[in-house]
Amino acid sequence: MPKLKIACLTALIVLLAGCGAPEDESGAFTDGLGRTVHPPDPAQRVVTLAPNLTEIIFAVGASDVLVAVSSADDFPPEVESIRKISALPVDFEALLELEADLVLANAQVNSTRDADVFEAMGIPVYYFDFATVDDTMEAIRTAGRLTGRSGEADRVADSLETRLRAITPDPRVGRPSPTVLFLVSPEILYSFGSGSYVNEMIHAAGGISATARIPQLAPVLSQEFVLEVDPDIILGAGDDFTTEGVLEAQPGWHHLRAVANQHVFSIDPDLMYRPGPRLVEGVEAIQDVLEQAGYLDE
Repeated sequence: MPKLKIACLTALIVLLAGCGAPEDESGAFTDGLGRTVHPPDPAQRVVTLAPNLTEIIFAVGASDVLVAVSSADDFPPEVESIRKISALPVDFEALLELEADLVLANAQVNSTRDADVFEAMGIPVYYFDFATVDDTMEAIRTAGRLTGRSGEADRVADSLETRLRAITPDPRVGRPSPTVLFLVSPEILYSFGSGSYVNEMIHAAGGISATARIPQLAPVLSQEFVLEVDPDIILGAGDDFTTEGVLEAQPGWHHLRAVANQHVFSIDPDLMYRPGPRLVEGVEAIQDVLEQAGYLDE
């Protein structure tokens, strides 16, 4: 299976828990799994096990504490000069060699069962959880506290929140918000249900997510559901999200509004599947799609 598809499918597992709680008076933190974590104050030898966490560390100005990142990391370009280790499965031997004093993990990407292994090794590990847009902002602030960059982290999060508030869609008079169907793949109809930051991103851009009310967090949609919804826009992340590509995978969709109007669009996967400082760029990219489809004034 292509690397992009693997990354996309991994990103589907979205949990309900929050990103974590602030530190208490003893310096302990509560992570996204509800675990009490006692990191060094501040951490000085950090390993990130997911690309979005690396982007967050860079954003808060703490890249100098990174001693390794995951082998999937490719942004920002500076990560090419940092050692890369396996995250799936975790290269525990490398962590010992690196003398990491804090490991940052993503509960949607990294195995939560590894928490016991880290504890046995005496390496603090903090699991972030990314269910909502607010979780991403809190993750940025928490990363700042963990690395002694609270001031910069707060400024970054505040700036991103300001940008999000400034994205105010201007629907054309008499035109309702478009229904947007986001798919991970045109072949197997994976999507995001209620409680997912992806639905929030679509809403913030000015659309209505077709799957926002599905109770499952990572549903596989039926043909009946898609035909009944008859979305105005089909949005995906990957090169195969074109009208032709969707029809090749789903020939029965030629009557759908989105397909008939050629309102099938692709977005950079990293802007959707890496909740972090580029999340607002993802919202802006979705808004560009809505403008191209004629639902927002350019």
